Amino acid sequence: MPYITSVERIGMRKGRLEGLREGKAEMLLDQLQERFGLVPESIQQQVTSAPMDDLNAWARKIFKADSLQAIFL
Repeated sequence: MPYITSVERIGMRKGRLEGLREGKAEMLLDQLQERFGLVPESIQQQVTSAPMDDLNAWARKIFKADSLQAIFL
C-alpha cells in the first residue's frame, strides 16, 4: 500500500465532501422538479453553489412547502 501524506489525506477528504455536496444539490434539484415542476435557472444556480447546511435546510422544507418561494425565503 503506497504511503499517503497528510496533505494528500486532506485533499482526499475535501474531494469527498465536495462530491457529497454536489450529489446533495443534484438530488435536491431533482426533488424540487418532481414536486413543483420546472425549476427556474436562478434557483438552480442558488442550489448548485450553496453550502451543505443550506442544502440540508432546503431539503427538509420540501415536505411542508406549498411553493418554491416558500423553500428559499
